[in-house]
Amino acid sequence: MRIVRNILYTGCTIVCTFHQPSTNIFESFDELLFMKHGGWLIYAGLLGAKSQKLVKFFEGIEGVQKIVSGYNPAAWMLEVTSPSEECCLGVDSAEFNWRSRLFQENRQFIETLSKPSIDTKDLSFPAKYSKSFLN
Repeated sequence: MRIVRNILYTGCTIVCTFHQPSTNIFESFDELLFMKHGGWLIYAGLLGAKSQKLVKFFEGIEGVQKIVSGYNPAAWMLEVTSPSEECCLGVDSAEFNWRSRLFQENRQFIETLSKPSIDTKDLSFPAKYSKSFLN
């Protein structure tokens, strides 16, 4: 993870896929994109110090048991969003996310980034292809 962090410091964006990482590895990340079966988004956002933002988000689901001190937040979030737990709680994690303030903030941020600035010009190219047929 030190190597990954060192690469990050060079200015590169890093995307990693982990399944149930240890607490130390999980908390070395800044942000999380968490999806469930079918590609439905459950969480997209900052983890926060000691994963506090992630924990607060999932503890906001009515009926979800609070995380036990010292418990791995990666394991906990998988447990509280499992199909069996969703069935017991009568909650769809993806729908909870879709209705959340975090989702709305992310959506607004994406819309803001999608709009070109006022002084931006449309792309135009002198020819259809970068090289002539003979080249």
